[in-house]
Amino acid sequence: MVNYKTPNVYIEEISTLPPSVAGVATGIPAFIGYTAKVIQDDGEDLTNVPTRITSIFEYETLFGNAEPAKFEIQETADGISISNMADVVKVKYLMYYALQMFFNNGGGPCYIVSVGTYSETGEDKQKTAFETGLAALQKEDEPTLILLSDAANLPLDGNSKPTDYYDLCQKALAQCNTLQDRFAVFDVVQKDDDDVDDFRSGIGQEYLKYGAVYYPYLQTSLNYYYTDDSVTVEAFNYQEFAYKTAENGLIVGYTGAKSDEAKVNVVVDTTIEGDVAFDFGGSNEEILVIKLKTDSTAASVIATEWGQVTDKKSFEVKVDGDGSETVGEASTPTELDTLEYLRSKEIQGGNGITVDHVGGENDEPKVNIILNEQEAVEFEFTESDKTLIIKLKEVGLTTVQDIITAWSSVEQKNNFAIKENGVTSTEITASGEVTLDTLEYLRSKEIAGDEGITVTHTGVEGDVPKVNIIPNDEDTVDFEFSADNKTLIIK
Repeated sequence: MVNYKTPNVYIEEISTLPPSVAGVATGIPAFIGYTAKVIQDDGEDLTNVPTRITSIFEYETLFGNAEPAKFEIQETADGISISNMADVVKVKYLMYYALQMFFNNGGGPCYIVSVGTYSETGEDKQKTAFETGLAALQKEDEPTLILLSDAANLPLDGNSKPTDYYDLCQKALAQCNTLQDRFAVFDVVQKDDDDVDDFRSGIGQEYLKYGAVYYPYLQTSLNYYYTDDSVTVEAFNYQEFAYKTAENGLIVGYTGAKSDEAKVNVVVDTTIEGDVAFDFGGSNEEILVIKLKTDSTAASVIATEWGQVTDKKSFEVKVDGDGSETVGEASTPTELDTLEYLRSKEIQGGNGITVDHVGGENDEPKVNIILNEQEAVEFEFTESDKTLIIKLKEVGLTTVQDIITAWSSVEQKNNFAIKENGVTSTEITASGEVTLDTLEYLRSKEIAGDEGITVTHTGVEGDVPKVNIIPNDEDTVDFEFSADNKTLIIK
């Protein structure tokens, strides 16, 4: 309290605000490992240069992405085979994925020490590279956590022990003891049942109070990073065959190899037990035979019965509209004269979406994936209706399922279609504008107008497919093909 020595009037001001405390970060981790690049646009080399970042975007700008995972996709007799998965499951370089988890869980500022690039290192990871990076980190005052990241994948010794990794852990603990301002977090190399005991004995007895260990490895839902060049597609052909009756009728789809020549055959068979029965024909069961008790079976009944079939052989049967219509009467022979092109583009490979477009010969349909200014997935079309713009959610992740769900509510699709590939929880990211690739030539002809049938043919540019509808000598509907398989005869 102030002691006043003379009579006077004194004014004392009492502060109503508490003294301010400057906020400081409680932990600044330093990640040491390999990166995609170290040379910047201005020529600066960041090898063994502790670099402070605050976001995954900043990391990607300075050091690039993860090493692309490599897949091989092959068509086999049993379907599609994806190989080289063993190399993918054992990720060679971990730092990028560790940073994804760090920032996804609220991480802030951190340091990156790149000890080299993926391309320079290959399979030959060296302990000396990490020792150099660790020594460079010692000169920085701010970092408080040491994370060796990729060092857990250093080569094993002749006894299948990670001796180099253990030695590096000892050096990290020694740095923590010397500086007295940081802590080390390690991984246990997982190879057999003695992993923990091997680690405990391998790192020695000194400075253990400066370290902690995570075990076992975390299993995450992060997607593997890959590029189009890292996915090899061998001998894989994709075809969609479609048979469509009248509006509110039936749609039959088939997905498989182009060489399958998938077909659908609708016949009346009064001997079947129920109203509808299904059978498959052809050498590869690429022909679906739909047997009807009568020729007035509603499409909805056929689709309902199809739902009970367990082995659908790559076919899909569903109603168009409300499914109340049936196949109309036959008409005169005619050539299929409506020419359309099926174009398609896979977005993010096997775990993403496929965008299809059916249009004219000179169309150049495109898809453009951008960020939205709203918290919802939205779609737009350019004035020519030849470019589909997919707007991803402004906040949070946009998954395959988010896009499929939003697309299902779009009424005017302008000849575009979106289908899911693989895992529907996969995140879709903005990728800019790409042009759809031409896959097939689709020719079709409406028979008997809106209440009849539509005959569709999928083939190559020079094909001239026809359909010929004639009376049959039997009390059933039969189908035949001309010698060149380019004319369908409906009896």
